[in-house]
Amino acid sequence: VYLSPYMDLLPKEIFNKEYKNSKTDGSGFIRIELQEAAKLLNVPSSHVKEDRLRSVIEISIKHNALTVLKGPNTLISNGNETFCCMNGSTALSTAGTGDILAGLIASFLAQGLKPMESCKLGVALHGHCAEQLNLTSGLMPSELINLIRGYINQ
Repeated sequence: VYLSPYMDLLPKEIFNKEYKNSKTDGSGFIRIELQEAAKLLNVPSSHVKEDRLRSVIEISIKHNALTVLKGPNTLISNGNETFCCMNGSTALSTAGTGDILAGLIASFLAQGLKPMESCKLGVALHGHCAEQLNLTSGLMPSELINLIRGYINQ
């Protein structure tokens, strides 16, 4: 699958196709975290944490939306296909990094990439660049933005 010129910059093993399920066209877009996913599903957060794959698929189908569930091995699902990003860092749990991810995805959509491609590319860049910092905490969003900019422009 051709994703964009930038995808060639990323290690090929970043994404691992995980799961196929029932159909939704994914006409909307949701970027959520554990607590938000629990609210959308009206379940305790422990339920989402125990089965993130099932949760992201359920949200996508229920809301007819392309869903990005942030966390360890961020998941992207349209209810039909679900992808797992194999890159990331606990440093991404810092306030503001999710906003950077949403902005990355929106910028790729604005440049004409398809929604799933935009999500996969945004999540991949976000996770890969955070890994390069080798931090477990203390990530400043501005550091991540600068790293992403440098990575894209190399």
